[in-house]
Amino acid sequence: MKERKTPFLTVDIIINLNNKGIVIIKRKNPPHGWALPGGFVDVGETVEHAALREAKEETNLDIFNLKQFGVYSDPLRDPRMHTAACVFTADAKGIAQAGDDALDYIIAELDHIPQLVFDHTRIISDYKGEFEKTKLLDEIIRRAEKEDFPYGDSTSRLIFDDAHTAKATIIVKEDCIISGLQVLEYIVEKHASAFSLTLHCKNGDHILKGKIIATLSGQTKMLLTYERLMLNFLQRLSGIATYTHQFVEKIGNKIAILDTRKTTPGLRYLEKEAVTHGGGKNHRMNLSDMIMIKDTHIQAAGSITEALQKVRTAHTDKKIEIEVRTLDEVHEVLRDPPDIIMLDNMNYHDMQK
Repeated sequence: MKERKTPFLTVDIIINLNNKGIVIIKRKNPPHGWALPGGFVDVGETVEHAALREAKEETNLDIFNLKQFGVYSDPLRDPRMHTAACVFTADAKGIAQAGDDALDYIIAELDHIPQLVFDHTRIISDYKGEFEKTKLLDEIIRRAEKEDFPYGDSTSRLIFDDAHTAKATIIVKEDCIISGLQVLEYIVEKHASAFSLTLHCKNGDHILKGKIIATLSGQTKMLLTYERLMLNFLQRLSGIATYTHQFVEKIGNKIAILDTRKTTPGLRYLEKEAVTHGGGKNHRMNLSDMIMIKDTHIQAAGSITEALQKVRTAHTDKKIEIEVRTLDEVHEVLRDPPDIIMLDNMNYHDMQK
């Protein structure tokens, strides 16, 4: 067999130490600077073992809750050679101590991490985004729990003790696109000692009527307590994904279906994810994401030109979108085109023009 030249395999570890911050090391060897702990995978070892070993060698920490976060393989990520990194997240307790390829270390909060070498700044940015999503999901579920069983399930806890166990299956009652499985996973992970979850599909899958999408087993009282909460999320989010998919199927892949901010208060993050599971695209998450000049802005400012000039004066680096309702407004906005022009409730005849 002809010898093939492939990227060198490495691992990087995002270590949360004592829930106080991320462990950042100062590199002894080039490229010098701050970085995540990590290194090359040895022949004969798994990437998981390499992560445990590198964490111990460079920080003297025994890490746990090791989870794969992603793979980063840009040929330019490492100035020395082409490497592909399997990135993990992990927790650790105790006191770190720099060793091996690490000269020193710091514990940094996510918002105060210094500039890092390699592509580690990008990795931290991606991790921060996922961290914020997890925080949002936790808040959403906590509100739902407080709403549905503020003082526990009065019925189930009187009938069943911790030793009583059961098994439950979730079956779809009509063809649909699944969304909301991340809610089930998060709930079960929080209560891993009480019950377990086996998924038989993933978000975005097209599931036929009668198919089992998940199996839960564990304490009967926990299954009964969370039954309705889990189903409410699954039904709501799968409904959004399924309805979105109907539009996507009709128009094909040449036009994108975008969502709006008309979401259920407090559920925007999940509902917008459901749109993507159905094949749609997210427009803007909130008012802070981009500049969008609507008809109400135009009316209050006096004209499209006046509103756009004020935005241009601010020298913003955010995308600018303007709603137009008539052909005259289209002609006006084309004198100084923004990034996006939205045809707002315009009839088909005018859009053809």
